[in-house]
Amino acid sequence: MKEDHLVRAHLFLIFIGLLCYQHIRKELPENLPDEKVKSAVKMLKMVIAVEDESLQFSLANVNEKTKPILSTLGLKKYLPE
Repeated sequence: MKEDHLVRAHLFLIFIGLLCYQHIRKELPENLPDEKVKSAVKMLKMVIAVEDESLQFSLANVNEKTKPILSTLGLKKYLPE
């Protein structure tokens, strides 16, 4: 990335990612180690499907590491059955 606008866009996305991580970290219990949070966040993937002109989505790759994050953030309704 040598163009100025691409560097700025990359830095902006990194900053937004850090803000999201800090928000998630703030909502989780204090005794949860940072490494567990980081590994769980890396595992989360979102599946998006469009039906009837409204956005429908559910989370994929949910396991025991990612469930505490999802339940703390109130995202249980998006978990696959």
